[in-house]
Amino acid sequence: MKRIEGIGKGTGILVGIAYSISEYQSESFLWAWFILLMVTLGIPHGAIDHLLYQENQGKKQNLKTFILIYLGIMLVYLLCWYFYPIAALVLFIGMSAYHFGQSHFISVPATSKKQLLYLSMGCFYLSVILFGDFNQTREILLNLVDIQFINPWTTPIIGSFFLTSSLLVLLQKTPKKYGFIIEMIVLGFCLYYMPLLLGFITYFCFWHALPSMMEEYYKLSFAKENNGLLFVKSLLPFSLISIIGIAFILVVFNQWLAEKDITLLFFIMVSLISAPHIWIMNLFLESTPKQPARPS
Repeated sequence: MKRIEGIGKGTGILVGIAYSISEYQSESFLWAWFILLMVTLGIPHGAIDHLLYQENQGKKQNLKTFILIYLGIMLVYLLCWYFYPIAALVLFIGMSAYHFGQSHFISVPATSKKQLLYLSMGCFYLSVILFGDFNQTREILLNLVDIQFINPWTTPIIGSFFLTSSLLVLLQKTPKKYGFIIEMIVLGFCLYYMPLLLGFITYFCFWHALPSMMEEYYKLSFAKENNGLLFVKSLLPFSLISIIGIAFILVVFNQWLAEKDITLLFFIMVSLISAPHIWIMNLFLESTPKQPARPS
């Protein structure tokens, strides 16, 4: 299973680089690749949150109660988007940064100032993705806020997050800490020069969703039983519900919204799913493991 993660990351970065340097960039290919990764990795990695919550609680959690809690968090966040869109955007970026940073330390746990490390490293990767294709990022967010004033400061911001993350990594008691810094340099460089959607989907799916799914596979006893098929079946119900729901909303609004607005709407829907998922995943990852973690 560890080999799968390596193959996934290698494939993702090769496709990303090949597309970025190609003279014949196709929007159709970009969207097809984006959708393929989102429906096979991006959305499914959060499709067994109910099992993670049950594992964390140490008892059988009523599924209906769990769904009500999940939908309740989504509703509150939706209201936040409606009444306070700028605050909702800042919250989405902040909690996503923490969540992404945390996933880098699944197999090699952080030992010092980990919350600050998660946030800083996640902010670094998000900044290279968002600022690398600044014009596209600005165009998507223009209906919410004009971020042009940030443009002269993008390089110092990226550099600050890199230096902060590097210093925090050096505080960790692990021989692999220099590997994290090298990865930030190499991966950050690659993501910076990719188109926005390609950089996001490459990082999100191969450096976040896939490692998270690997951890779920090992900690929820699927690996112990060597039952990959059962794991896939467990992912399907809520994955299909999410995919169909998001697709339906996008199709309905497609006739009224421009492409950049559809993209923003998609990310808002992703944020609604992410809010309860990030809370549950944090409980799962920070709790004392009841099953052996995956091989590092």
